Amino acid sequence: MAVLILALGLLGLGAIMPVVVRQQQIGADQTQGTTAARAARGVIVANVGGGGGGSDASFWTKWATTLPSNTPVALEGGQQARDDNWQNLLPEDGSWFIPALDEATSRILIGRQGGQQNAGQGIFRREFSVPVAMSDRLFPSASASLGQPQFVWDVAFRRMGVRSVTANPARYDRGFDKVQMAVIVRRIDGNIRTTKPNATAPDSSRDPLFRALSDPTLANDRRRWAVARDTSSGVPTLDGNFDGARTYAFPVVVPIRFEVGPNGERDRLIMDPTGISSVGLNFDADVLALHLIQTGQTLIDNLGNQYKVLGPDTRVATQYAVRVSPPVPAGVAATDTNNPQSPRSVLATLQSPASVLVEVMNP
Repeated sequence: MAVLILALGLLGLGAIMPVVVRQQQIGADQTQGTTAARAARGVIVANVGGGGGGSDASFWTKWATTLPSNTPVALEGGQQARDDNWQNLLPEDGSWFIPALDEATSRILIGRQGGQQNAGQGIFRREFSVPVAMSDRLFPSASASLGQPQFVWDVAFRRMGVRSVTANPARYDRGFDKVQMAVIVRRIDGNIRTTKPNATAPDSSRDPLFRALSDPTLANDRRRWAVARDTSSGVPTLDGNFDGARTYAFPVVVPIRFEVGPNGERDRLIMDPTGISSVGLNFDADVLALHLIQTGQTLIDNLGNQYKVLGPDTRVATQYAVRVSPPVPAGVAATDTNNPQSPRSVLATLQSPASVLVEVMNP
């Protein structure tokens, strides 16, 4: 009997241990992810400025006040501004903008490219952009004494003031010149194997992981993505392979609808994965939903509010509804296409992030 009791106890312990180990891993990732997010902020501020401690907060103001419209629009203070259809402008509706990655150089470009100034027409077009190398987005960095990189961070930006859809002429709400940044830290794909010089070479001769992830001069068969996804379905591959079947797993922006429940519940978001936008990929809607409804996922709405996913919301008959915590703030109205200050989209990654930092860059 004693042996039976001991055996049952060991079985119970065996069932509990994986859960404990997983919780410990999540806790460690959150701690290190927070450190990585702060390091990312430091890189951005050092290169661009702002964030309450940089030398050039005007960079963000210039970017935000470069407006995506061919027709001059009225700004607070009686100013007018317009743009000539540049790429990479901050969306007028306050949704998140994700900088593209240049595959040839493995860097992202923050800010504006190209432009001129035509003061005679009262039209200002400026050239200002800041590249951020992949080597700067890995944590720990190559200069750190903490071993191989474990995390990679991405950034997204949004204009805090949005274009009024009812005013004529079109106007921007207060805050049109403020830029909010979201830093998303993820663990690097766990199944990455770097290349050896030849098949018989020892494992110790493999390319260092940091170089494989960040050196654009390597041949493609030696390069690796820090986080990879399938090019056709969008599914994370977790192997980092740099080939035509995989590409970098950018964050995504997904349309959502927020409805107040019949009993005043404010913890439900309903996603529309068929309207997903990201960098260079189409997605399978069901695959996307499967990843975004997982418990612990992080969503950041177009107003800058962060939510943790508690799981699917079985109170409604759709597979795309999730319960979130904390609830949508009390002062936020239900989704309304005529109200740009209502929740209409969320920023997310298919791999649950280790940490997220949201901050106004030119407060």
